[in-house]
Amino acid sequence: MKRIQYLAFLFAFVIFFSCGSDDEGMDPISDPDPDPKEEIDPDNEDFEIDDFIYENMNLYYLYKEDVADLANNRWESEQKYKQYLANFESPESLFDNLLSKDLLLGQRKDRFSFLINDINTFKNAQSGVITTSGMQFKVGLIFQDSRDLFGYVTYVLPNTDAATKGIQRGQFFTHVDGLKLTIDNFLDLLINDNASFTIGFADQDFQRTEDITLLKAQHIEDPIHIAKTLEFNGKRVGYLMYNEFNFDFNGQLNEVFADFKAEGISDLVLDLRYNGGGSVNTAIALAGMITGQFKGEIFTQNSHNKDYQAAINNFANADEILFDRFSDKVTIEIKDDGPNITEPMNSLNLNRVIVLAGSNSASASELIINSLEPYIEVVHIGNNTTGKFQGSATIYDSERVFTRQGINPNHNYALQPLIVKIANKEGITDFANGLTPDYTFIENAFKMGTLGDVFEPWLNEALEYIVTGTLTETKNNGNSFKEVGNSKMKQLNYQRMYVDMVPEK
Repeated sequence: MKRIQYLAFLFAFVIFFSCGSDDEGMDPISDPDPDPKEEIDPDNEDFEIDDFIYENMNLYYLYKEDVADLANNRWESEQKYKQYLANFESPESLFDNLLSKDLLLGQRKDRFSFLINDINTFKNAQSGVITTSGMQFKVGLIFQDSRDLFGYVTYVLPNTDAATKGIQRGQFFTHVDGLKLTIDNFLDLLINDNASFTIGFADQDFQRTEDITLLKAQHIEDPIHIAKTLEFNGKRVGYLMYNEFNFDFNGQLNEVFADFKAEGISDLVLDLRYNGGGSVNTAIALAGMITGQFKGEIFTQNSHNKDYQAAINNFANADEILFDRFSDKVTIEIKDDGPNITEPMNSLNLNRVIVLAGSNSASASELIINSLEPYIEVVHIGNNTTGKFQGSATIYDSERVFTRQGINPNHNYALQPLIVKIANKEGITDFANGLTPDYTFIENAFKMGTLGDVFEPWLNEALEYIVTGTLTETKNNGNSFKEVGNSKMKQLNYQRMYVDMVPEK
């Protein structure tokens, strides 16, 4: 979406929706209380929060049509509406009730929308601020018919306790705080608020070797984990291991591409194997840095719930609101009260990119693959990605709901619902089972290699493709275990793709 037009559109949308509804009965959006924040239902101390949740889910939720309680004519009176809200024991239970569910199974279909109960903690997470020992890992079943698990280190964040204590990619562990890891306890043992934990490391036969205590601390994770130019069989190849589409690092990402450009790389390997997504704005910028020859061309097409879409279509410039386009500028700071700060984009003008992606690659990672494919050759080496093609936005209880300007001081809740379905230029979307690779490669926990080294197995596959133009299917498939979790799975921004809905003035 055109962020520069979005708030003007928002206010027009509310007016359009309020004046244009022909439904009979009470509509909590078009027929609100004169001042609902002054008339709190005495039987519902959470009314102010509940009302904020309901009204904005009714306006923006992508799957509104799936939820009977979000119908515009659902409530025949204000009293019925207030009684409905009062039935829920918490804002969390109300929000969960308003999410799309499988009508046959009663199970939640939408696994990506969520309610934020602490705005500051969430914004920190979006900016890469995490509390961590620095040891990033995956956890899997030792045997298919067992509940016992083992973990292995995927990478270590620099300037953390794990780095200081020499933890290395590829190390195995089977115990935490003296307890054997199982399917039932691994989340409690590994992902908690404890200030430290003791990891029982093991050899590749799962025999314990040593215990190391790791301390957790607040850390800002740089999403640019590795950026370097490699020389391989006469080819000069740029390698970027990019672990999150973090808007706050757009400027640094642009600097990486300035270096690649200065070093005269002929090919780029974009490593998204551990990238769960992030900012759509950053994904568009990265696509422009890889290319550069498609300024003004359509990168994505966006669709919304029926009412929201109808309001957009009422505008003369609807097409521009519903498209995102390649640009030659990088937005490095979004301003609530003035023009956004941009800088010229460093573009490589490539006609091909090699992408390493698999089951932990989601949302904005998939957006890059899907939306570049109509324009250049995208060679996807890995396995099927997550299957996330919807975007969310942070909605505040404020004067301007996509910013914190004039925010309600009475609570700390915000919404992060899915509001947009994203397709590429050719309309390709709905890849619920993920994007299928051109060449299958499954990372082998028993043969990890050193990240960024030309002989690291997954990267080596990409380099061999660059030199030979082909690969043998399903190489290095040595894993016989089922992955059940990883170190990022409980982070607030895990596998999220969000749109930045703040305009320029």
